[in-house]
Amino acid sequence: MAARAGYRGSIALHDAVIPAPISASALAITCWDDSFTMHGIQWLPTPPPRGPLGMREVEITTDIGSTHHGSGGGGHGHPRFLWHTLFRPALPTGARTLTLAARTMSERAAVAALIPVPHGPTRQEATCRETTFAPRARPSIDRAGSAVPDRVVALGADLGVVADVRRVLTVLYCWPAWFLLTIEAPGGPFRSGSRRRFEQAWELADDRANTYAGVYTGGWSGRENGAHIAFAPGLDPQARELRLSFPDPFGRVSQLTAVAIVPESP
Repeated sequence: MAARAGYRGSIALHDAVIPAPISASALAITCWDDSFTMHGIQWLPTPPPRGPLGMREVEITTDIGSTHHGSGGGGHGHPRFLWHTLFRPALPTGARTLTLAARTMSERAAVAALIPVPHGPTRQEATCRETTFAPRARPSIDRAGSAVPDRVVALGADLGVVADVRRVLTVLYCWPAWFLLTIEAPGGPFRSGSRRRFEQAWELADDRANTYAGVYTGGWSGRENGAHIAFAPGLDPQARELRLSFPDPFGRVSQLTAVAIVPESP
């Protein structure tokens, strides 16, 4: 059951480049009791290349001798392709360097990368409850900026279990004029339900009296489920508390509100 899945925390990665022919960046890791998910970004040309994107035959070894096999990868978006790959078993405590070996999906060319793990998982207990609010139209968000975010924040806000689903606000990717929130839920796959919730605005306010409007930009389902939400304007770097009202992207309830703390950078 989804409610039994254990969340250990999230890790923001820095300068973790997967070289050509992938030419991507690893941005964050979400740690579960039995697995971990690596998230990253790959800049695509216009028009995007034909054929499947991402990596296959992915394996990670750690500096403390463990081996982890990748499966269930995928992604979405253009020109920023947001990818993820699930690895088993769980990331062991104390690992500080990951060696990734993989092949490209299309050409099956080999690729290898050394990925530093700068700190252990960040996790916090956050409040979440069912609520109602007046739906607003989807905002239009200008997602300008560099190929990779200027700042990655391991939010690690465990919202607990509502309607048998554990939801976690895992990572923030921040550009100057906008930012991206990742929300994940283990234990699916969940039925998509009504598309109406994808057409509603997400609402966020911080402790600096700023308000932000958000829009669903894409997601995934399977053993792990997730969604990316783009917000504007850019997140205030001094913000330390976020209050979020949103339509449940996993379809178990109508609307939710949550409060999470933005941790200091480790």
